[in-house]
Amino acid sequence: MIQKLHEIQSTPVFIKSQGPISGRLNGEWDSISFIALPNQTCFTWLDSQTPQGNHLLACGGDRGIVSIWSIPHWPYDIQISSQSDATGLLDKQLELSVTCQSITNHVTCISFSLDGTFIIAGHRDGLLSIFRTSSGEELLHTHTNKQVVSITPAVDRIITCNLNSPSLHTLSLSPSLIQTTRTIFYCNSKLKERGIEMEKLPFLLQYISQLGVKLYLQHVYEEQEIASQKQLTHSRIHQSLTTLALGLELDCLWSQTYIPELFPSNKSVEVNPENWKWIIDFKQALNAVETMSKRTKLQDEFQMQLSVAKDDLDRELQPTDDWSLDTDTQLMQWYNQHREDWTLCGKSKVYFWGAGGHGQLNNNSKSTTQPQLCESLESTHTIIASVNCTFAIDHHGSVYSFGDGGHGKLGHNSTEAFILPQCIETLQGQIINQLTASKTGDGHCLALSDNGDVYSWGDGESGKLGHGDNNKQRRPKRIEALRGKSVSMICAGDKYSAVVTTDGHLYTFGSGSEGKTGLGSTDSKRLPKQVTKFLKNGEEVSVHIGQVSCSSTHTLALTSDGMEVFSFGEGHHYKLGTAATTNVLSPQAIPDLSGVGVKKVACGKEFSLALTNNGKIYAWGQHTECCTAIDVQRPQLLGGTHGLNSQHVVDIQAGPDYVLALTKNGEVWSWGSNNDGQLGMGDKDPRIQPSLVRELLGKNIRQISAGKNHCSASTSPPRSSLKPMEVLGQPTSIPIKYTALTNISIDSLHSRLKILSQFSTMVFSNWALLYCNPFQYNSLDVLQTCHLNNSNIRPILSQMMFRSKMLQTITHTMLASKSYGPIITVRRIPNEGHKLKPLFYQISPQILTKPKELLLPQRAWKVRTDIF
Repeated sequence: MIQKLHEIQSTPVFIKSQGPISGRLNGEWDSISFIALPNQTCFTWLDSQTPQGNHLLACGGDRGIVSIWSIPHWPYDIQISSQSDATGLLDKQLELSVTCQSITNHVTCISFSLDGTFIIAGHRDGLLSIFRTSSGEELLHTHTNKQVVSITPAVDRIITCNLNSPSLHTLSLSPSLIQTTRTIFYCNSKLKERGIEMEKLPFLLQYISQLGVKLYLQHVYEEQEIASQKQLTHSRIHQSLTTLALGLELDCLWSQTYIPELFPSNKSVEVNPENWKWIIDFKQALNAVETMSKRTKLQDEFQMQLSVAKDDLDRELQPTDDWSLDTDTQLMQWYNQHREDWTLCGKSKVYFWGAGGHGQLNNNSKSTTQPQLCESLESTHTIIASVNCTFAIDHHGSVYSFGDGGHGKLGHNSTEAFILPQCIETLQGQIINQLTASKTGDGHCLALSDNGDVYSWGDGESGKLGHGDNNKQRRPKRIEALRGKSVSMICAGDKYSAVVTTDGHLYTFGSGSEGKTGLGSTDSKRLPKQVTKFLKNGEEVSVHIGQVSCSSTHTLALTSDGMEVFSFGEGHHYKLGTAATTNVLSPQAIPDLSGVGVKKVACGKEFSLALTNNGKIYAWGQHTECCTAIDVQRPQLLGGTHGLNSQHVVDIQAGPDYVLALTKNGEVWSWGSNNDGQLGMGDKDPRIQPSLVRELLGKNIRQISAGKNHCSASTSPPRSSLKPMEVLGQPTSIPIKYTALTNISIDSLHSRLKILSQFSTMVFSNWALLYCNPFQYNSLDVLQTCHLNNSNIRPILSQMMFRSKMLQTITHTMLASKSYGPIITVRRIPNEGHKLKPLFYQISPQILTKPKELLLPQRAWKVRTDIF
């Protein structure tokens, strides 16, 4: 007996339970293959061909199984017979393509989607399931009222007819529905591996279905609280939700880019996988903690994060069981207690020259026309010369300043001058990677921390500090408007500032005179605003900015690939490089530098510079004592017979009216104005062409900085140019007190310290989610060893784990406008016949009644002693 179930485009399909497939060509039937279909209850046929040129046959069974068969495209009308005799056809039996298993029994009807990418199955109990045709993965299921008797697919919905139901049931296929159901199915498979039937736990089913949304929203909220330092760590509920998600391995699901085939427009689901990068990073940190705690082999994910040379891999990526806890502990103690031993290039040698009337040379306010060694800054990484003051960043990322303190630009809550370097306490706990200070005007500064926060202080005229007002800031204050912008570069000009983000956006704020902010007007902006209009040949173009340089009246912006330089602001003396002297309000590309390959740009007061990738310098603009010619209209390579033409220049620094250049072999060249001896030539005569600073020959200079009228040079590379693993140098010997290290080569110790340093960085980045104490219960096999008080972990962490975050939080809670609280009265000598009360008893009632007074710097209260 043959049963005809479906017919599409005149192609008959006959089927019952099992038997041969017959084809009819020119009126003749012939057996062409064989298919076995036991316990089948319904069938459907997709006549349109798949990309492989096949047809699809789907069969539903009474056990909830849907089988999908791929049938070659034959030039036949097809039928499937009920005859059980398939003699001679066994070698032609079709292979089963996909099997789909639903969570319930008895499929009553099935249907392919319009494009065949998924199949829908209806069940006797009213369940509707959707499977991916290619893999059989169940994408979602939902319950209708009663038994499903027919299914009609549409573009973005499914319409079903149910038994004894007077109306149709419509299921809208939203992205959030797909994501939720995928989470349920994924968790169901993971729980079954542990012997847990999620169908029997309806409350767990409901909770897990919303776990992704709840965890994501919780994380977004708490990240803001922690970023603002209102909270030190994530909440216990966040930690518990994260623990549950990792126990169910949901990070693997959420991190996948998923575009469901249910949507012809290929629109993605609502939850962006990029939003889950934090949980991937946290899982890698957990794996690293487990590795270090149990002394097992390093995880692959941890190894991939190490920026090491290929020939160092075998030595650096040793299994941790080759290193004992004692050796790792002593190695980290050595690093924490004697950081200078592990400094790249050893101790820094810093040289100053130029004007020193305000103490900016750190030598009792004496000026000098030749570079002089400053021995007190040997632990610094970066030196920044500014307006009559100097800043230094040490190996820990702490900032020191000295010189003129006018307008609070030193950041010490004072306008006093300091001859000796003083640590900026407000930045304690922050790891500062970049610092920039204006070279003209009243002076202001910006600092960029390793977590992306930008701080500003000093004179606030025209809103150049970015805090929404014109107020001065005597202490560094975080620019709240830049939170979350992922800033990669900062620059301070005269009465304005600029920052560049990692996604290539340029933001400016402060005075807009002459159009130097590039915002299309001359208005001042007290808050950072994005520069959105970039022009090339008169047409607006899309660019990815990687660098910016600010001056007194004009600005240069460089694209990340170095192929375009944009200029805007005042055009006097052709300093914009476009052969015009008019002011430009929006960035315009400089034609002569298009495609050249520029590495760095720099602005003087009336001139501009560009350093190419091949070490050559372009100059344009005007200054009678700076450039090689007057009124250079377009960028030109430096001419003349000076020796710099034969050198490979790696860095340029522009003062207001002079230039410094650093070559690949460590030579320093200078030219321009020299009124204060800032060229380092031993005199005060100007130089029109580049001249070698001979006092620095053989010093292997790696870093230069040009201020208003004084300069610096250092043997250490600037901190912001170093990758994390490149900061470590190599000592010459092992101190005797580290007995566990004496038999290990310095090369091996250096390699091992790279691993421990990277481990500390990973833990530091994720520590707000880590438990501070052991987690007592662990039903989902989440690592019990992953807490900061683990005796195998704490000794091998760097000091930043124990100091930075706490100092950041304490500093943030200080009242910046006050340096001391109310006067406290303390009795030190008892009255006759009265017992003296303890000091704590006397002080506490006077301060605890005013909680805000507790939020103060270190000099918290003035104490008045009453003798009688």
